[in-house]
Amino acid sequence: MCDPFVTIAFCTTTFRRNYQIQETLPRNLQRFRRWFDTGEGRRLSVYFVVVDFNPDDELKNWVCGEFAEDLASGLLRYFHAPHTITHWHAALCKNTAHVAAGDEADVLMNLDNDQFMFPQKAHAMGEFFSTAAASMAVVHDWSGDLNDGTFGRVSLTRKAFFHCGGYAEDGGLVCCGAEDRDIMDRCTALGYGVMRWVLSPSEVGLQNTKQEGIRHVDMPPSLGSFEELDEYNQARSRENIANRRWVANVGRTPGVEMARVKRVRTYGGELYDTAQCTNSSSPGTSPREIHPIESAQK
Repeated sequence: MCDPFVTIAFCTTTFRRNYQIQETLPRNLQRFRRWFDTGEGRRLSVYFVVVDFNPDDELKNWVCGEFAEDLASGLLRYFHAPHTITHWHAALCKNTAHVAAGDEADVLMNLDNDQFMFPQKAHAMGEFFSTAAASMAVVHDWSGDLNDGTFGRVSLTRKAFFHCGGYAEDGGLVCCGAEDRDIMDRCTALGYGVMRWVLSPSEVGLQNTKQEGIRHVDMPPSLGSFEELDEYNQARSRENIANRRWVANVGRTPGVEMARVKRVRTYGGELYDTAQCTNSSSPGTSPREIHPIESAQK
C-alpha cells in the first residue's frame, strides 16, 4: 500500500458574502466526496476549514442543514466567530482560518470564498508537499490575471506559516490589499522559494469587481479604492522587508483569539456548537462545553 500524502487544509473565511460561499462550498465538497468514493483519493488527506465572521446564524444554519455528514466525517470544519469583527480585515480573517485548521494540517492553503478547488489539483499538491524540498517552498496557484480573484491561492506548510508569523496584521498594513504578496515576499526573505503553479481557466472561481472586495472594509480616510489600498500596503510591505521585519505579528498568535471562535461538530448524529475553538482536539473528542443547535436538526 502506498503511503498517504501530507494533510492539506483549505482555509476559507466569509463575512457578509454568503451568496458566494453558498455557490462554491457545495461544489467543492461534492467534488471531493465523489473523489473519495471512487477510491482515487486513497492517498489524499484534506479538509475544508470555513470561518464565518457573520454576526448572525444564517450561514451556520445553512451549513448545518446541508452538510451534517461532512461535518461528521471531518471533510468540513466549520467555525463561527460572530461579533469578533465589525469590518472585513483580510489578514486578520485569513490568519484566523489558518490557525483554526489545527495541528492536524501539514499544509495550509488560502482558498477565498469565491474560489473552487479540484481533487486533481489537491492530489498534485499532496504529492509535491510530501517531498523533502517542499518544506522550504510556498506554492502560488494563480492564473496570472490580477483581476480574476485567484491571486490569493497561496499554500505553505504549517511550520512556514508560523515561522513568518502569518499574514501581516501589523507593520502599517491596513484592511486589505497586498497581503498575499506580502506573505510570499516575507517568506522569500526568510529563505523559502515561491513556486508559481499555473491555474487553468476551468479552475477560476466566481468573478467579482474590486469594489465588491472592499465593500465591508474600514476604509482609511486618505484612501478610496482597492488600487489605492493595494499600493499603500505594498509600500508598507517593501519598507518592512527592507528593514528586515520579515516576521509578522511578533509575540502573539495571529488572527482572532481562538477562545472567541466556535466550532460546530456532530456527536451521535446530533449537531452541537462548541463553547470555544478546540482546534488541537482530534475529530470525535468531546469539547469542554457543548450546546445543541435545535434549529439545524435534520
